[in-house]
Amino acid sequence: MEDLAAFGCDELRQAVETLPGSASTLQHLLMAHPSWKQRFYQIGGLERILEKMEKTKKAFQHQRLAQCLCRTLDMDKVSRQNRGEIARRLAQQVLDVTNGVRFPLDSNSDEARILDYMDLMEAIAQDKEARRLLVKGGVVAVALQFAQHHSQAVAAAALDAWGQAASDAEEEVHIPTDALRWALSVLRSGASARMKRAAAQCLQRLCYGSSQSAQELRNSLEGLNAVPELLSVARHFQSAEQQVGRNDGAEVARHVKNAALLMLNNCKIAPDPSHKRIVLEAMAYATAKSFAKEVAFNNTAAGIQCFGHVKLGGWVTKPPTAGGPLQCSMSWMNPMYALRFPPGQRKVAGSLKRACAC
Repeated sequence: MEDLAAFGCDELRQAVETLPGSASTLQHLLMAHPSWKQRFYQIGGLERILEKMEKTKKAFQHQRLAQCLCRTLDMDKVSRQNRGEIARRLAQQVLDVTNGVRFPLDSNSDEARILDYMDLMEAIAQDKEARRLLVKGGVVAVALQFAQHHSQAVAAAALDAWGQAASDAEEEVHIPTDALRWALSVLRSGASARMKRAAAQCLQRLCYGSSQSAQELRNSLEGLNAVPELLSVARHFQSAEQQVGRNDGAEVARHVKNAALLMLNNCKIAPDPSHKRIVLEAMAYATAKSFAKEVAFNNTAAGIQCFGHVKLGGWVTKPPTAGGPLQCSMSWMNPMYALRFPPGQRKVAGSLKRACAC
């Protein structure tokens, strides 16, 4: 076994030393042997890839290295003292391409090339510091541009990159309302399952976080009345979640429900026993008792239009499980419902209060 491990280390080191020509070989080695990844970082493999990307003058070599990088990148394995510098260099490689400094991308670029750089953008944006630099460098606008690409594979990759780069961004992120409306429309369109899944995950990522940009994005989606639409889509794909194994329909349902929950939990409930709080609590109790499993709902009860998400057993008073930070909104820890009052129906709250007291 020691001889076999030594052989693996030698093969890995040789692939690193012969970059960029061995980029494909290195990628296959690390994907076939995940346990070698730690060794790859210890011998300076990531720094070697970055060094070659920074120096190469050939577009195809840069693309090969980008492809290898996006499939093997794991910032958790980068030492703390080097993480900031590595994040800066990684972000710069994407920004050079998206801003046209080196090997520029445009709508006429090869589809495989666009895919590789959108995947790289998504992978790098998982690091908070790199994400800040990417947003500051304007990658969100580039991802939005490619999200409209005629190839749905490219568009889906761009949606993934867009959602990850703009998720809980510290920098101000400007996303046109029309772009958010279009992302919602994809869920109901005749697009491929991969495209719908990417749109759903993108919306979930945009709704996540406590930053000012995340708050503004949730408000923008609220202005589009997104929650009923998201929960309607979730109900449409609900049956897919009950099937054995994972599939695109189940993933779409999960992502849109999570996006809806993040938006619902963004609504603050007044601490005083106002009609709003009473109705919310009463409906949460009533709806949770009405279903035997976790579901999204959108119906009318007692003359009140209600929509939301409930989970049987999720509502208890001792200890209280309602409330908490936005990051907890995908579990039973937070309220997962909201109500809308039709004009002239607010007095219903009083009757619900009396019913709840009984």
